[in-house]
Amino acid sequence: MIHVAIIHRPHLDAIVAGAKHVESRLTKSRRDPFGRVAVGDWVFFKQASGAFRAAARVSRVVSREGLVVRDVREIRREFGDEIAAPAAYWRERSRARYATLMWLGEVHEISDGPDYRGAGYRSQSAWHVLDRVDEAQALATLLRMRRSA
Repeated sequence: MIHVAIIHRPHLDAIVAGAKHVESRLTKSRRDPFGRVAVGDWVFFKQASGAFRAAARVSRVVSREGLVVRDVREIRREFGDEIAAPAAYWRERSRARYATLMWLGEVHEISDGPDYRGAGYRSQSAWHVLDRVDEAQALATLLRMRRSA
């Protein structure tokens, strides 16, 4: 599957620089990408209010549900260095009930990405799962970017 993640510049800079190896989504409710991302999927990263800047293939996924504060602290202790998030991130998500952790392999810098604003688009969502038609276009975009690099 193909996914589009909208993230803030400091986190995207860390992915591009190779300092952030795990993309994490900790939420209070069950929402994408929980249960919808798998090893081998591609994630296109778009900067919030900006352009696409990276694409990565998911090499490992850990999903947990029914979290309590202690579990979030454990996730931070176990994976915090790879997630590379500031203390404020962990404070804001201390009451998360769901966690999706995605290890990023094959990270590529890109300057274009898929059109993710098709059917089912939610403007306030920071994660989009593309349908099959959009997947083909997204992979073509990635291949074109890799060839020009």
